[in-house]
Amino acid sequence: MRHNIKNHLLTVLSYVENSKNDEARKYISDIIDFYQNKTEFVHTGYPPIDGLLNYKLQSAFENGIKISAKTSLPSDLSLSSFDLTVILGNLIDNALEAAMSVSENRFIDFKMDYSKGMMIIKISNPYSCDVKMENGKIITSKKDKVNHGLGLKSVNEVLERYNGMTKIEADGNIFTITAALYLKQN
Repeated sequence: MRHNIKNHLLTVLSYVENSKNDEARKYISDIIDFYQNKTEFVHTGYPPIDGLLNYKLQSAFENGIKISAKTSLPSDLSLSSFDLTVILGNLIDNALEAAMSVSENRFIDFKMDYSKGMMIIKISNPYSCDVKMENGKIITSKKDKVNHGLGLKSVNEVLERYNGMTKIEADGNIFTITAALYLKQN
């Protein structure tokens, strides 16, 4: 998806730089039509978050993964869409990849809640490979360790800016990651 978005943005930028505003508007409209979600799994009240989550959860649903999603956020949170996109995008991508790797009982259970200054994001999914840990951090199971395993590192870097943290549980064949971060209400 990251590569697709980059390519789409480069195309739109090219239209704008060449003063082809009508073409740019049409291209943006085509992108929206293509990525328009068929099902709304979450409605947080924050369009960038809703768009990302619904797109990714729709993809999971279309791949035969059962989706359970529950969100509860106040309408006046002080949060960076960029930072939350890093957190949610990486965590959902990891959950989707893991759920796709199992042959049965494929699901993603997503919860996002805000209470007393803390946002909690909790995602559970089945997995099929060994979870390897080193110094309290997950080590990627992929062969190319240089270009993989960066998602959780990015998540943790963002969480540190919000005095947050992750908790990882791998029980049986169910993987659960909980991310906590502190946010202010406006």
